[in-house]
Amino acid sequence: MVSDGLPYQHADFKIPPVTGDIDKIVKNIEAFKCLSSLLLFADHSASNITSCSKYYTKQQLPASLRRDIFISLKQLLQAHICNYFIVESTNVLPQLIESIDLYDHATQEEIMQLLLFVMIDLNFVPLKELAVLSLHLQSKI
Repeated sequence: MVSDGLPYQHADFKIPPVTGDIDKIVKNIEAFKCLSSLLLFADHSASNITSCSKYYTKQQLPASLRRDIFISLKQLLQAHICNYFIVESTNVLPQLIESIDLYDHATQEEIMQLLLFVMIDLNFVPLKELAVLSLHLQSKI
């Protein structure tokens, strides 16, 4: 479990059950990794990327496409309350925070809104994400 043994977790926190509209639940983590890799590693060589690397080129994706991919990721994470916990092991949110300077201002704000969604709407203290944010902000001082 994500919350097992984590310090600073809310006493009333429980991983949300897989109930409700199950059509909105992430069922293929590999597809999610592929989508997130398009956003996070679009300008890296194909040899350094995940299993879907045969589709990559070394060129940067257009800003509008990067934005559309981010919006898709955000919508997937917010579509069902258990989606964040299903894909949490992919570290997509910490990686987005770590590379936040590479995105336009609107996307930067939405990355932070996604972090707030995890903390407020899911009632979860995302320690990895907060640690990455803290290190990122400290490096900018």
